[in-house]
This record gives sequence, C-alpha cells and structure tokens, in this order.
Amino acid sequence: MPNMLNMSNTLFTKHAKRIARIVQLKRIAVVSLLLVIFLTMPVLLGSCLVIRLGEGEKIPPQGSWAAWRGDVANTGLQMLPGAIIEPVHTKEIFLKGVVTGQPVFEDLEGDGEEEMFFLDSGKVVAVNQEGNILWTSKFILAKTIYSVEDLDNNGKKEVVVFGEKQLVILDAHTGEVLFKEDFQDQVSRPRFLLHDFDKDGCKEAIIWIYSNTVLYVYKFGNDNGMFIAKRINTIDGSMYQVEAFYPGLLYADTNNDGYDEFVLVRYEGVSIYDAKTFSSKEGLGTSPIATVEYIPEGADNGRFYGYFTMTDVNRDGIPDGVIVADGVSMHVGVMKGHSNGNITKMWDKYYGYSGQPGEDGKCVILRAVNDAVTDARGDGQPHLVYGVFEYVDGSATGTWSFKIINAQNYNDPENVVLEGYYLWAVENVGNGNPLFFLSRENTANPAEPSAYEVFTFDEYGNFKKVYTLPYSLPKKLVNMPGNISPASYSGEYKLYTLDFDNDGVNELLGFKNGKYEILSFSGEGKVESIGVIDTKGKNIIADFKDKNGNTRFVTSDSKGTMYSIDNNGNELWNYNCGGPLNTNILIGDVHGNGKNSLVISLDGMINIYDVTREGELKLRNDFEGTEPVLADMNSDGDYEIVVKSSQGNNPGFRIMEANGNELWSYYIDKDLSGKPLGFTNIRSFIAGDVTGDGVPDIIAGLQNTYPLGRTAIIDGASKTLAYVTPATTKIGYVHAGGNIIDRATLAQPGKYALADMDGDGKNEVYFVSLEAFMRIKNTGGNQYTLDTYVAQVSAERCRIYYSTPYIFDLNGNGDKDFFFGAGFNSVSVFAGNMKMTRVTQKTFPLWDLVVSNPNDLMYRDQGIAPVEIDGEILGVVGIQYTSGDMEQRGSFRAYNGRHGKLLWQYDMKELFGGVNVTVKNILSCDIDGDGKVEFIVSTNTGYVAALRSDRDLPGGQERLLWIADIGASISSIAIGDIYNSGKSVIVLAADDGYIHVIKDANIKQ
Repeated sequence: MPNMLNMSNTLFTKHAKRIARIVQLKRIAVVSLLLVIFLTMPVLLGSCLVIRLGEGEKIPPQGSWAAWRGDVANTGLQMLPGAIIEPVHTKEIFLKGVVTGQPVFEDLEGDGEEEMFFLDSGKVVAVNQEGNILWTSKFILAKTIYSVEDLDNNGKKEVVVFGEKQLVILDAHTGEVLFKEDFQDQVSRPRFLLHDFDKDGCKEAIIWIYSNTVLYVYKFGNDNGMFIAKRINTIDGSMYQVEAFYPGLLYADTNNDGYDEFVLVRYEGVSIYDAKTFSSKEGLGTSPIATVEYIPEGADNGRFYGYFTMTDVNRDGIPDGVIVADGVSMHVGVMKGHSNGNITKMWDKYYGYSGQPGEDGKCVILRAVNDAVTDARGDGQPHLVYGVFEYVDGSATGTWSFKIINAQNYNDPENVVLEGYYLWAVENVGNGNPLFFLSRENTANPAEPSAYEVFTFDEYGNFKKVYTLPYSLPKKLVNMPGNISPASYSGEYKLYTLDFDNDGVNELLGFKNGKYEILSFSGEGKVESIGVIDTKGKNIIADFKDKNGNTRFVTSDSKGTMYSIDNNGNELWNYNCGGPLNTNILIGDVHGNGKNSLVISLDGMINIYDVTREGELKLRNDFEGTEPVLADMNSDGDYEIVVKSSQGNNPGFRIMEANGNELWSYYIDKDLSGKPLGFTNIRSFIAGDVTGDGVPDIIAGLQNTYPLGRTAIIDGASKTLAYVTPATTKIGYVHAGGNIIDRATLAQPGKYALADMDGDGKNEVYFVSLEAFMRIKNTGGNQYTLDTYVAQVSAERCRIYYSTPYIFDLNGNGDKDFFFGAGFNSVSVFAGNMKMTRVTQKTFPLWDLVVSNPNDLMYRDQGIAPVEIDGEILGVVGIQYTSGDMEQRGSFRAYNGRHGKLLWQYDMKELFGGVNVTVKNILSCDIDGDGKVEFIVSTNTGYVAALRSDRDLPGGQERLLWIADIGASISSIAIGDIYNSGKSVIVLAADDGYIHVIKDANIKQ
C-alpha cells in the first residue's frame, strides 16, 4: 500500500531542482521552496499527489487561504500530517463578541421581579436582576427568543426559541430542552402565530416555513407533568401558491362566536379557517370556512405582500380586513366581514406594480409602517396611514405624499394628504391622539433626518404640526399583536417607547449629543425631556422595572459586552457575550525565523500571534488590512502578507511584512489604456505566479454591483498592472434544446484557481464568470489571452453559475481535471483537456450529480482527498447533503473521482445535531499520521470530525475517526503546525468569539 506522504515523483524532482536554482535557500529553505512549488509547478497535485520529504524538511502549512479552499488549486489538501488520535480542544484567543437581539423579560416566580433571557453564541442565558446566572442552555443554534410564557397550562413557563431551521422550547426555570423540531428553512416572526385558539389554556402554534406548500399546526400540552408538543394538523396551501408568495398569518373572531379564527392572507385573496377545530381535533378544520378572491381593480394580480389587519371598520362588531400592500403589487383596500363569518371585497385602490411605469409614465412605491391602521382622530374610526412615492424610472428623486384615509371611504373629503412628506412612524405617546413622525424627503430610501416634524389631530379635528424633534429616534423589535400581519419592509420594529415615570403614559426614547433622553409629550404641543441617560457610548437595547418599580436599562457595546445600568447611567453588572468570527486563519513563517505564526484578519485589522515557550498564543503585532493571503512576494524565503486595501475610491493591495512595514502597494484605478475603470470593490483575489518568473502575481476580481465585474492582474515583479479583462466578452453556449445562445459574460468573476495545465512553467488563471468557465493565459511578457470553456451543458445539467473550480487529478491518469461545486443544483467534472472554444456543440462532463428539484440547493461545500482505490491514487470528492430525501439529508457522501459513483455515505444526523446539520468546511489531511488521508469537516452544530476516506475499512474500524464538540458554530478552519512541532493541528474560528485549537490529548505541544 503506497504511503500518501512518502512516494517519489520525477515531476516533483524536476521542479524542485528548477526552483532550487531560483531561490537561495537559508535555514528556512523548505518553506520558500515548497511555497514556490505550490505556485509554479502543476499545482503539486494530480500526478504529484504525494511526495518524498528530504531529511529535516517540513511541508509549509497553508491555513485557510483567502483562495477559499486552502491552496491555489482550491483542493483544501493539507500535506503535513498530524498526530490527533484523541482530540481535545482549547479556547486560545478571545477575539470578539456581539450582543444579538433584544433581551426578553418575564416574572417566573410571581414575586414582581422579572428575570432576563438573552442569547449568547447560539445559547440562551437566564439571569436575575442582580446579574446572577440562573442557567445557560446547551448549544441549540438559537437565533431569536420569541417569548417566555406558559404554553402547557401547568403554571410554569417555557421559552420559545427560533433556532437555525428549528423551533426549540426550553423550560424557563432550568433551561432544559423540552421540544425541538427541525424544518427545511428558518422560523421567522412574521410567519409564526402563537395563540390559544380552543381556549383550553394550552397554546397552539401555526408555522409557515419558506418554500413550503403547507402550514403546520402544533398543539402544546402536559401529560402527567411531561411537556407535550404535537403536530396536530397540516393546512394545505398549495392551491394558493404559498410556496412562491409569502402568506400572512393572523387571527380574529370573524363570526362573533367567542373564538378566534385563523386568517390566511395569501396570493389573490384571504381564507379563514376554524382554528378552534383544527387546534383540538386531528384531521379536522383544515379547509377554509370563508374566502375572498381579491385582485385590485386595474391590477394584473393580487399579491398581498404587506400590512394586513382585522379590525372593525364598519362599527358593526364584526372585524373587517384592511390591507396596505407595500410589496410588489402596490394597493390598499378593505374587505367587509359578515356575521356569518364570510368576508367580501369592499373597496380598493391600486397604485401600480413595483418598478413598472403606469399610464402616466411614473413608477410607484408604497410606504407602510406597523401602525398602518390607527384611530387617527380618536373617534373610534380606523384610518389607513401610508406614504406614496412617485418617480420616473431611472431617476434618483421623486415625490412623496403622506395619506390618512378613512377606512370606510377612500374618497372621504376629510382624508388628509400632505405632499412632500415621508412617513417614518405612527406612535401613541403622550395623552392625545396618535402622533405621525414625518420629514420632507424626495428620495425613495432617505437617511434619518436631523429633525422630525410631528403631526396629529387636535381636539377640533384639525390635522397640524405640533412638534419639531431634533433627535435621532431609536427603534426596538416587538411581537406584533395577533390580529396584525406586519408591513413588508419595516419588519416588526417600532419607535422605542416606554413608561419611564410609571404614570401609565408612554414616553419616547430619543438620542442627541451622545446621550439618551426620555421625551414626554403633552396635549398642548409641548415636549419635555424628563430624563437624561448617559450610557457612556453604549447603545440602549432594552429596559425593565426593578422590584421597586424603577426603570433600569440594558446596554451593549461593540465588543459584545452587555450591561445593566440604572437611570443615572451607573453600571450594576455586565456580561460578556461571544459572537461570530468572519475571519481568515493563516499559518506560516512570516518572521523569517523558521517558525510558524498564526495570522488572523478581523474587523479591518491583521493580527499576528506567535507561540510562546509555554505554548500560549500571544499577539505579536497588528496592522490595517483585510482578507490576507500569504505569499513570498520578494523571494526572500519567508511569507509576506498580501492584504486588500483602498486609496480613496480605488481598490488595491498592500504587501506587508509581519512587523507592519509596507513593502509596496498598488491601487487599481485605470486600465492599460488609461481609461478609468470605476470599480471600488475587490470581490476575491489570489496570489500566484502566472508569468513564470518565480515571483507571485496578484489576480483580482473587480466588482461594484451585480452583475458587472472584471479581472485584473498585477505583476509581482514589476509591481504594475499587467492585464485587465475586457468589459464584456461574447460567448456562445449550448442551452436547453441544443440552441446556441450568444451572451455577454465577464459579469461577477468568482473565486480563482491556478494551475499549469500545459506544462510551460506558468500558471493559468481559471474562474467562473456567471455561466462561463474562463481561462487567462500569459503568452509571454505582458501578453495575455482570455479564452472561454464550455459555459453550460444545458438548463438541466451541470449548472456552474457562481461555482468555484477545483483542479485535481480525479481519475488518476496523470492529467488534472476540473471539478465544479456549489453550482445551484449540481456538481460536475470536466476533463482537463477539453477544448477552449466558443462552443457550437454540446460538451458533456466526465460525470455529474444533479438534484431532482432544480430549485433545491443540495450541495453547500465540497472537498477532495487523495485515496488509494484498487492500487491507484484517485481523487475522492466529499459532499455534504443539506436537503433531498431523509436518507440523503444530513449525510456526508464520498464519490469516486473517476466516474462519480458513490463510495460510501456517513449519516451525520444522530451524532451531529439533526437533519439540518450543515458542513461549513471540508478539508483533507492525514490527521492521525497513519499514512492515509481523512476528511476533516466542521459543522454549524458545533462539531469538528475526522472521517476516514477509504472505500473499504478494515475490520473493526468505524468511518468516524473522532469527533470534537466545540459548543458553537464554526465559521472557518485551518490545519497547520502552529506549535512548530512538525505535526499539524486544527485551528478554528467559532461563533463564540474564540479561536480554538484541536490537538491530541496525549501529546504536549
């Protein structure tokens, strides 16, 4: 059996000698040598999958390069073996925290003192008002705390939590998980309804999950002290196309029988259901008892995206339906409710379709807030409140009008219209009628004004301006009342109101001159600041009453610390939250001393950590930059750090030494002819030698907004711009039915891969630009050619949109192949020798995998490992399934790189956290040092695991080599020798704000 890390190769030897003549090797010769090999030889993979190391030589660890997979060919193969057999993980560095969401308060013990519940790194934490931790839940991927209430009528309360594609119910007194249900997508506030429909004291939940054709009904209860949650019914919404058109969920007693009905706001109408029956009797009540089909007059459809409420418009004791549709189809209207529970169209006003000019040549936008129906005059008559923006297509400005419309009569002469005003909010603060917060604006999405103009109806029925507020007005998230489905674009946010002085009247929270103020409104047109809260630069996110009735505030800072303060700003206690780390992790010799360092990017800074004699990671230096890549840019034998930067509006790069010294920089403003390019953003980049001179060059993808983009090459030796792709290139490709379609491409260049496919000592640049697979080739000097591979086989097979090419000898024939992953609903492999051409006939892949549902994103991540199969070294493709049938869902599958046949499957659901487990990283390494390569995977559920990649396992061996429980989602992972021991360990960034290290429990580092 060949050993993966001890096989000689003449091709490796030839290139090693060539590089040795270029680089003067010092004590760090191997680092320099092997780095340049990675960049100049044919990717050091394929026929070079395995190498023989010389005496004392060491493979340089690559870390998680910004090249997305760990090396310039995007394979993620780490050549340096590890010795991890019994994994143990340690939290090494705390980098950053973040306070997520708003705390929820509830009195658990009935003693008048509310406990606080909040999120920390996917967990729920409960504390008392003194800041003492009552409990911390297990890691449940918690995203939102919806409410704390008694669901099962047992006198104790539960915590309703939305996890990542999960509904989780916790015991509010202990944090124990009482119930967990997995879904195919997220649970969201606007599509979740919690209510006691049958009035038995136990709550029911109605849930719609994105793209589902059905709605689920859950019944909560208690059986001999055990919490029970049961999916009691399913409501079929396929006839209403709910999978394509977001439904609205609310309830109201539509027939005056004392029980609330369920109201489904859906495409072209409304349907009403007997919720009392379907919440208590399985299989019953799932057909509508009343419907109204509703297409506004003059509209081509009735998309009901937006605010909808059931309220008594006609003052007959029967709730009516009121719509302010601010999404797609812009219309307002009223549906009359009848005593028999039926509902009929009363009136409507259609304004237009999103983005489409009307007969007058103008486009329309509606602005709705979450008090879009209110008793504006204080006389009990509901009014519709909204804004209308008219503009000419392509214009940046237009005209706003603010409207207050009698819900009984759109043409009421007493309706109010204010031209030029933008509606920010409607709030009930002070003792008078509702207040309308406006400002004069002429753009569709204005920035917050320096001062608000506040209007209201006075006691004589006159609509007038009563206040000018030179404040910034914070908002807070609220659970909307059950009779309201919220507006499309304002979420469930309202202005921050509170009863600060316990007088039963709400005040408004304002912010000015670095301090918060409590604003009290009188009925005489006066506003008074009755309290100033100095938070010392922190943000107020919540308030509560202590046991004496005093108002207390919860604040947060940018580092993830949450504080409890009194109304004078004095700190009472604090809590440090973890947070997600969107960071690159790199490992390499950046000091030139033969020892590896850890390079981490975070929040615009590059941080360099060295290992001390005691084995601890200590910050050595930091400097500005983002998305670092390590490359020997000046051939001195150690890594420089290439970082993204900008100069004015021009994007570019800085080449930095570890001590913060800038070697050189280049900013991209013009093409080679001197014409301004106009790009301000670099979407992705890679460093590698494309000229064959031994010096890495920089390949950058320029992009502002979708879909325009171009690729630029900066020559590393001359430090100048060498090439920029044309603005567009016409390609012809075969689409469904064999038709040749001419299409402009070079839009949105994706991630890059480098490989010397023709053996001339120069890497070519490979990337996908939307649908086209492109190659940039240096033909000598500063001369480059841009070629196009087959763009797409057909609409059904081998979509490569947005995918990243991997370059690897998958079939073991000595020639590297192209693997396309993450391309919508398929992955595919093309032979490396397929012709570069404007295709006129179909080019078929060596093999491909296609999901039956073309809208189903099955493949999220892929990895490639060299594996011996029947005496040959082949590339094995590892894919994690996130959807499909239950057998596929949550499984990790390995496929033979030669023909794409399934080699083995490992079901991750049981050990890794359920059907929605997703793998965020797939790398490969001989992590236990046995001479065979394993797949190293990390998951959103907080695990890192090593899976044996062999097709056939010897007797007694399990597919799972080991598993490590990190306790937080994992964002990025690197494998390398950070302890300079000659063995790789695993370094990862987790969403608890920490850098973790996985090493062997029996080996002291």
